[in-house]
Amino acid sequence: MINRLKLALQHYFKPNFPESSAPRAWRPVWLPSKLRLVSEAQVHPHVPEERAELFLAYNTGSTEIETLNWLYSMVCLIKPTHILETGAANGLGTLALASACRDNGFGCVHSVEIDPETAESLQETVLKNGLEKHVCVHCASSMDFLSSTDIIFDFGFFDSICEIRAQEYELCLKRSLLKGPAAFHDTSPLRTRSMRDYPSEELHIRYIKRLRELASDAGGCFEHRLGRGFVVIFPKMDLPQP
Repeated sequence: MINRLKLALQHYFKPNFPESSAPRAWRPVWLPSKLRLVSEAQVHPHVPEERAELFLAYNTGSTEIETLNWLYSMVCLIKPTHILETGAANGLGTLALASACRDNGFGCVHSVEIDPETAESLQETVLKNGLEKHVCVHCASSMDFLSSTDIIFDFGFFDSICEIRAQEYELCLKRSLLKGPAAFHDTSPLRTRSMRDYPSEELHIRYIKRLRELASDAGGCFEHRLGRGFVVIFPKMDLPQP
């Protein structure tokens, strides 16, 4: 009887990831209903260890839906007034962040996109989803924007070109532009095993190494290695004096 109970408990507590790559029926409430979700394994190259079949995505250029939903939830939790987003792609990250601002009743996402066509498309997406009160699209180089803006951000989502994300964050720190958490996408240490052409292994290692160095000087860090990878760096706590 005792042995049976031990076996049952071991089975219950042992992680048991499904093998199927079929997409789940779940979808977050903020996501536009017309967007069809598929398995991340169907739209983006991965090695088996990254367990891409456990995640949902819209297309190759979009962030995993679970990661976007984390961004939405984080904004609902910490109630930021100003949010920095570098790199817009197809705008799903902007929609997640701005929807949370809408649901909070305040807040603005400052989405910085260097490509004029992508920036224009993002503006149309924002209008189509009724989020124009919570998004400001800046068509500019992220480094130029961060070198000149005086906006103080409460939260940052760095999702531009991989090799400059750490530099964007460093510039924010140097100019005291970011006082809240900083989130970074595409941080899986196994990424270059499946992405043969870009980024190069040297560039990717440099990106991850620099993030870890920056995290060591911060208040804390969270690293998620499944899917495309995700890192969050938290600022040091400003504790009141006793």
